[in-house]
Amino acid sequence: MALPLLAAALTPVVGELIKNGLNTLASASMNMGVEWLQKWVKNKTGMEIKQDQPLSPEQALTLKQAEMEHEAELKKLALEEKKLDAETEKSSQGNLTERHKSDMNSDSWLSKNIRPVVLALLTLTVIVATFVGVNADKYKILIGLGELVFAYYFIGRTVEKKPFFKE
Repeated sequence: MALPLLAAALTPVVGELIKNGLNTLASASMNMGVEWLQKWVKNKTGMEIKQDQPLSPEQALTLKQAEMEHEAELKKLALEEKKLDAETEKSSQGNLTERHKSDMNSDSWLSKNIRPVVLALLTLTVIVATFVGVNADKYKILIGLGELVFAYYFIGRTVEKKPFFKE
């Protein structure tokens, strides 16, 4: 449910849909875009939805009827989008794994060990910065960078060794 709330904050149209109980239509429009939504609504109902105007009760009722009539189509669009997202994630994980394999097959010591070296140096830098008293903004940046590197190295390595997507 956090994603619809985020979208509602980003696009007034999606917020209006959610506010009026048009969750299936809101979900499809988050995946397909507001322009798609406007064309879809025009095609199915003859109505025009404006970005900056709230829905009238009559418009909400008309959209609810269209949503119910075309619920299967809307859910199919959402499912296709999820499949595409899963394929994209699988592809990116495969590319990352291939880069790691390529690094390990290299003759260069640095390419084989750059990730652990960066992890160790960044950890050491954060520890030293804690006791030396670095500027608060710079310390926050170091901590954020450390979180990214730790997440990449430990979580990424887990995903790499046990992929979520089986072939």
